Amino acid sequence: MLGSDYLALVYNYCHELLLATSDTIATVTHFDSFLLDQCLCIRSRLESLNGGLDLLRTAFVEISRLAVEVILRFDLVKGLRTPSEMASRM
Repeated sequence: MLGSDYLALVYNYCHELLLATSDTIATVTHFDSFLLDQCLCIRSRLESLNGGLDLLRTAFVEISRLAVEVILRFDLVKGLRTPSEMASRM
């Protein structure tokens, strides 16, 4: 049979190991929660950027359309294009 001092030592060691394990699990759980919050924050930012990119794409399409219109009108004024050529391009 093991002595009572030895059993107390083993019990104390197991108890300390259990406490350390509980602390580690709490730390990991907190870190997982932190990572989840960070991922949700990043996702939210990316979603808001997507909306901005859609607006930017629409603006560039309109700018391109207006640039073509300006070039065609300039060519018309300079006599480089006829009104029928201009109508077919627009």
